[in-house]
Amino acid sequence: MAFTLLRSILFFLRLLEFLIFIRVIMSRLLVLGSTNSFSNIIYELTEFLLAPARNLLDKTFLGKTFIDFSPILVCFVIEILKNVVVKLFLKFL
Repeated sequence: MAFTLLRSILFFLRLLEFLIFIRVIMSRLLVLGSTNSFSNIIYELTEFLLAPARNLLDKTFLGKTFIDFSPILVCFVIEILKNVVVKLFLKFL
């Protein structure tokens, strides 16, 4: 039961990373917010993570560049969160 919970949490976090990666690729190929329903779904599923990161980066010198560093920041935080979840799981096992 506990392993299933851990695997589910890690799967969800990996899925978020994958969706962010797809969004980054699509931002180079397509215009997000277009009439393409797939791009709209990806946008809606990732914006709740990227918007706060973008707002945080806007307050730093990284917010003044042409490159959006918010996907990198969010993926970095997700990696840290995955490590914390695994370590907590192993500690209480």
